[in-house]
Amino acid sequence: MQPVRLPGAGSMKLKNVIFLITAILLMAASAGAEAADHLEIRRQAQNAYTNGNWNDAFDLYRKLSLEMKNDPKQVGKDFIQAWQCLRRLNRINELDAFRENVIERHTDNWRLMQDVARSYSQNNHRGYMVAGKFHR
Repeated sequence: MQPVRLPGAGSMKLKNVIFLITAILLMAASAGAEAADHLEIRRQAQNAYTNGNWNDAFDLYRKLSLEMKNDPKQVGKDFIQAWQCLRRLNRINELDAFRENVIERHTDNWRLMQDVARSYSQNNHRGYMVAGKFHR
């Protein structure tokens, strides 16, 4: 018994395959563009840090650290650099809120969690309480 073929069924399959391939290529290109953007931002941040422009470097590293689509292997390093910028700017009082924002966005990234834990253990633990809130 011969299977029943609908007219144009072969061309529909071909169109679906072409559509699927196009969608995959567009997604890959988009991911590559995001990675390239992150590399450029990271390069700018490192240049600012090297030149002693810690505020500019912090802003860029903060952006990278909070970016959900940042490379999971790099976000911890970006966080550490942002933390170092805050230390150099003597703005360590901003670290706790920044750290919590980063943790909230990357809860499933164990590499980042290691780096965040390091920032807890190596941070200045001195501070004071005002209205039930701890300040560094």
